[in-house]
Amino acid sequence: MKGRCFLTRYADDFVIGFELESDARRIMDVLPKRFERFGLTIHPTKTCLVDFQPPEKGS
Repeated sequence: MKGRCFLTRYADDFVIGFELESDARRIMDVLPKRFERFGLTIHPTKTCLVDFQPPEKGS
């Protein structure tokens, strides 16, 4: 990982925030494979990348 990140958990759900899109895409590729080792799956309709940008100045 090249940028900062954070993880927030609630019950059996979690959100991971990334500073860099490239880090997020890498985790989206690797995480399902890692979960599979433990017999777990990632829900396909609840899993997505969401782009957050800082607000523009003056908004």
